[in-house]
This record gives sequence, C-alpha cells and structure tokens, in this order.
Amino acid sequence: MENTPVSLSFIGLEVSLDGTTISESAYVTILHYGSTENGFLSSFTNPEEHDHVRKWSVTYTPKQNISGRDSIGYVFVNPNNYINNG
Repeated sequence: MENTPVSLSFIGLEVSLDGTTISESAYVTILHYGSTENGFLSSFTNPEEHDHVRKWSVTYTPKQNISGRDSIGYVFVNPNNYINNG
C-alpha cells in the first residue's frame, strides 16, 4: 500500500549449548545506515523479552508516491556471547 506506514518487528534469538543468556543490554543494529532507500524507520521500542528471544518494533514510513521494494538489514548483538562477539 503506497504511502502507508507499517509496523515491523526485529527478532534476536540466542541459541547456545553453553547456557549463554541474553544480556539486558542486547540491541539491534541496522545495517543500512541513515534511512532506507525508499522510506524511513522510527526509533526502536524497548524490547519485549521472552526467555532467549528479544523483539524490537519500529514503524516504517515509505516516501511519498514511491512503490516497489525496499530492504532493511539488521544485526542482533548480545554482549554476553563472547564466541560470536554479538
């Protein structure tokens, strides 16, 4: 739907055999610096926490009169995971 903001969720999951937990300071980093090519992201909400899963939400607002695809890359960083360094 052209010109219609949508809600997006970003999920972080820690799967570990050594019992690594998700730090309270875990966060999401957007790979596409600045704004996306065809729209804008709002600030991230505080994460919803469910055991080894964190979920952050944002609103994506497309630029006016733009239709087509856009892409957003992200990285989940868990400071407690020294093996994967986040």
